[in-house]
Amino acid sequence: MYKCYFSMRKRISINKSETAKKLKQLREENNYSIRDIQNYLNIQSSQSIYNWETPDSKSLPSIEHAILLANLYHVHIDDLIVFELIDEEITDVKESGANYYIDSKDKSVFQINCIPLEEYLDNQAGK
Repeated sequence: MYKCYFSMRKRISINKSETAKKLKQLREENNYSIRDIQNYLNIQSSQSIYNWETPDSKSLPSIEHAILLANLYHVHIDDLIVFELIDEEITDVKESGANYYIDSKDKSVFQINCIPLEEYLDNQAGK
């Protein structure tokens, strides 16, 4: 008999602060001004670009603008956006198959760990 357990999983998230720094760094490395980017993207106001490059801002370029910027800076779109792995507690699991489960809240898939029940009980007793 086995005891299966899970409590945490990793979730990929965009680090907006680091992405803002990266956007500014790439623009400056390529010697573009805010006005150059505004004209290239055909944006009415430069405020959007300032927001994208401000670490405290929660604003990000649209997918269309991100693709255009990656092309302009000669980088892959993955190099334009900074991702991070976040530990997240698992709250609600409904569907299962083999050792993989689907979180019903956000449909993310994760694997659980199973250990012999005796080992689990020994571990709990030792705490």
